[in-house]
Amino acid sequence: MVGGGIVCLTFTHWQPMGIHLFELLSAFPHFTIAISLVVGALTLVLKRWALVAAAFIGITLNALLILSAPVIAPNPSLETDITVAQVNLYSNNRMETEQFPFAAFETVDVLTIQELNEVYHSSLARTLQTTFPYFIEEPWDTCCYGIGLYSKWRILNYEIVRPFEVPIIRAEILCNDVPVTVISLHTMAPAFPDMTTERNKQLHLVSEMASKANGPCIVLGDFNLVPWDSEFSRFLENGKLKSVRDGFQATYPMDIGIPLIPIDHICFSDHFTATECRTVVIPGSDHKGMVASLAFKDR
Repeated sequence: MVGGGIVCLTFTHWQPMGIHLFELLSAFPHFTIAISLVVGALTLVLKRWALVAAAFIGITLNALLILSAPVIAPNPSLETDITVAQVNLYSNNRMETEQFPFAAFETVDVLTIQELNEVYHSSLARTLQTTFPYFIEEPWDTCCYGIGLYSKWRILNYEIVRPFEVPIIRAEILCNDVPVTVISLHTMAPAFPDMTTERNKQLHLVSEMASKANGPCIVLGDFNLVPWDSEFSRFLENGKLKSVRDGFQATYPMDIGIPLIPIDHICFSDHFTATECRTVVIPGSDHKGMVASLAFKDR
């Protein structure tokens, strides 16, 4: 029974099939690896070879799944042209504006914020506007899809699209005399209630927007999606994008101080090479922020 459970869990990680419970389980293959290691060690001592084999299968297949995630590591040897950041504030955050880690974002050129509510719009956002003079904002009083984009570079044009009434920002920003499309999003969570289909439709829309961008493009936000999910691969392929991550870099949830899964992402078109990727603790938030630096390939 234990061995069968490990194999079944592994199957759900590889093939969630759009089923709500499986979709949630698919985010945790590293947990199945940990369970398999414990089961494998115990059953090896007991010489229960069938269970040892099941544990080995669980460890191997789940490790391969995580390692197959379509992400690239940054190349710090290159000179940076633009630095972008993604922050989910958490709508119920009780952080004082002064607690926001401004120093961690000093080198950031474009900052996107998810779950921007009216409280933070009237305090934190106003403070950010002194550093980022160009901005687009749509705060929400209710949970959880308020959004903001803040830039040191001039915004040439922008639009806010609202699939399922959830805002997505698309802006064209002049970076070192090069127009760059920046898209910021916060998808619906495939959790209670089940919004997996809606999330995937949002991602498909954004991938279409990215693929039609005339020139360099950056997409960042809270995707509510782990990088080894097949939907993430489809998103990158359809959007002609790459994703940067320096190792596992889990970002959610921060409720216990240790994030468990990587669901915040920074993606970019083939016009760029990533030079850095790091995470930042945001006081009171259930997400870590992400910061990535990029270099133009042809400069």
